[in-house]
Amino acid sequence: MQQIIKSVSIALKNIRANPLHTFLSTLGMIIGVASLVAILALGDGLEQTGREQIESTTNVQMMNVSPKTIDVVNEVRVPRDTVYAIDLESARAIQQQVEQWGFTELFDESSRMATYGDSARAIYIQSTLGSLPDFDNSTVTGRFFSSEEIKSSSKKIVLTLPCQTLGR
Repeated sequence: MQQIIKSVSIALKNIRANPLHTFLSTLGMIIGVASLVAILALGDGLEQTGREQIESTTNVQMMNVSPKTIDVVNEVRVPRDTVYAIDLESARAIQQQVEQWGFTELFDESSRMATYGDSARAIYIQSTLGSLPDFDNSTVTGRFFSSEEIKSSSKKIVLTLPCQTLGR
C-alpha cells in the first residue's frame, strides 16, 4: 500500500512541476478519444443514411445468404474446413416467418458427372423450394412439381436443355 501512495505522490509532484506538459498530454488524449468517437458516429450515420435511401428509392428488397466456402491467404484461395449452410428445416422455418412480406427461396447448386453405359457427361444440378416459380417468374417446357409431389418428396426431376446461342 505504501508503494502505491509513494507512486501517486511522485505523479502529483510531476504534474505540479510540468503543468504545460500535463495540459498538452491531457489535451492530446481528449482530442484522440473525441476524434475516434466522431469517426465511429460518422460511419454509423452514413450507413443508416444509405439504408434509408435504398429503402426509399426501391421497392425491391432481397437478402441473399451464402456460406463462405473459401478463405484468401496471401492471395491464394484456400477451401474452408467447415462450411455452414441452411438446411431444409431452417429454410421452412424462415419461410413461415417472412411469408407475410414476400417469398423465401432456398437454392442449392452442384456439378457432377453423370454416367450412362460407357458415356459420361458433366451435369449441373440446382435444387430449390417449391416457391421458385413465384420467386423469379421462371418458365419451363413442361411443368414444375405439383404440391402433392413436393409434399410426398416424389423422386422426380425437372430437366432443362443447355442454353443455345442465337445463330448457331
